[in-house]
Amino acid sequence: MRRLAPVLVLFLCLSVQAATCPATITICAAFEEAPLIFRGRVIATIQHASPMHEFTRPDGSTVRTYESVMTEDFRFEVVEAFKGTPDREIIISGANGQFEEGKEYIVFATFNPETGTVQTSICLPNHLVEDPDQDSDLAWLRAYPTAPPTANIFGKVAMSYGVTEIPSIKVTLAGSESRTTFSGEDHSYSFNGLPPGTYTLTAILPAGYVNLEKDSVGVTLAAKGCVEVDWAIRHDTHIKGTVADAGGSPVSGARIGLLRPAENRTGFDIVSYERTDVDGNYDFSKVQPGDYWVALYYLGPFNDEPHAPVFYPSGANSSSAKLIHVDPSASIENINLVSTPVLRRVSSHVHVVNPDGTPVTKAHVIASDPLSPINALSATADENGDADIILYEGREYRLIASASGDREPACAGPITFIAKDGLQLGTLKLDKTFEQCRTLQKAK
Repeated sequence: MRRLAPVLVLFLCLSVQAATCPATITICAAFEEAPLIFRGRVIATIQHASPMHEFTRPDGSTVRTYESVMTEDFRFEVVEAFKGTPDREIIISGANGQFEEGKEYIVFATFNPETGTVQTSICLPNHLVEDPDQDSDLAWLRAYPTAPPTANIFGKVAMSYGVTEIPSIKVTLAGSESRTTFSGEDHSYSFNGLPPGTYTLTAILPAGYVNLEKDSVGVTLAAKGCVEVDWAIRHDTHIKGTVADAGGSPVSGARIGLLRPAENRTGFDIVSYERTDVDGNYDFSKVQPGDYWVALYYLGPFNDEPHAPVFYPSGANSSSAKLIHVDPSASIENINLVSTPVLRRVSSHVHVVNPDGTPVTKAHVIASDPLSPINALSATADENGDADIILYEGREYRLIASASGDREPACAGPITFIAKDGLQLGTLKLDKTFEQCRTLQKAK
């Protein structure tokens, strides 16, 4: 589970290649960081050529691919300068389609020392100027030289997973001035007109909620500056339990998965995982309200955890697992699991041939466990088309074999079997396309 800390936003995302922005930069924060700010009219657009690459197929034919155009150069006529000393005309590198010819924009730009170019980003507060007399950002920029030397702190409260019912929180400010405020209906708060200096902000949450990381953040304000401090919060929820072996002894270091039903498909998505402590205990905290499965060794038998998955309640598999419903601020305990014995690794043999009966050299053999399909086990056939694949005894597998390259047919199977030592799976003949095999494997 990704954990988001309170975010101190000073300057973000100057790269013109950035596709998304971690936060919206205000005009105040951008003014501090961008060395060049102006209002200008686009008089020309210069599109970069798309680089072409050629690849040669095994049959000797050539494939050409083109990279999509990500950046353009824009020639601006500077109408009004607010920071820096731009020429009457200036070329700015930006995102493809970011500006339109003939229109006016406020532009925040930086210099790229590696390329010697002036560039901007979709993450900066560049925007179209429709009416110069009514644009609030233009008014702010024009007033900046004579503005008082005070500063501002502002921010928002957010909860992940698209939650909209976010509580109001109390935020205190300590420093050369001490203040208290609450987040409003739009989940924002602010402290305005502050003397420059160092301050500490503390978020005080209502019962049933916790910060994902720190409760306090230190910031330094420059004259006429601003700092954004956002608070990421969660419901104070818990799913707790223990893991023991069949004799009742605690199992330490066992991987426990918090899973939820997958959207638009069967199976599950992994929300988070924890390792049990020395006493076999685990605790999923800050869980978003909803329905979950809890499973031990949920990835299935593989590498350092050669155990069969155990879903809650113990003894269940993925098809009979019990969903655990989590209400806001709920603490659900005694979700206990019993570890299964280590599974024995066994070898099964398969022979892979072409439609004419000749062996398939270096055929790919892949076996998946239908009850835990995340980790598939594989082997490569030798020059005689023979492969020994190492599996886990007693588990059911679905196996397909395929040949590399652009050949057709390229696949055989799937076949379903219970793994045991020395099992002879017989001969698999390539008689399907690889996609046909995959479709059949999923259908079964």
